[in-house]
Amino acid sequence: MLFLVDENLPAEVADQLRGAGHDATTVFERRLVGQIDVAVAAVCRTERRALLTLDLDFANTLLYRRMTTSDWWSCVSSVRTSHTYWR
Repeated sequence: MLFLVDENLPAEVADQLRGAGHDATTVFERRLVGQIDVAVAAVCRTERRALLTLDLDFANTLLYRRMTTSDWWSCVSSVRTSHTYWR
């Protein structure tokens, strides 16, 4: 699966995904840091990547209504442990 890890998550998330055999990149690697959400969404749409983010703006169905649930993932990172929990 293809992933783009947003700037509000540690880069280690991409490393863990790569270790599990996925194609993962970060907004840092793609030089998208500080870009508006629409630009990040456009990269995901073009490359068919699932976005991993803590940015709740992506939950706005009025702005991103053309996206299907398979296009977007949200990630919750636990501060207490090094584990990442997916939902």
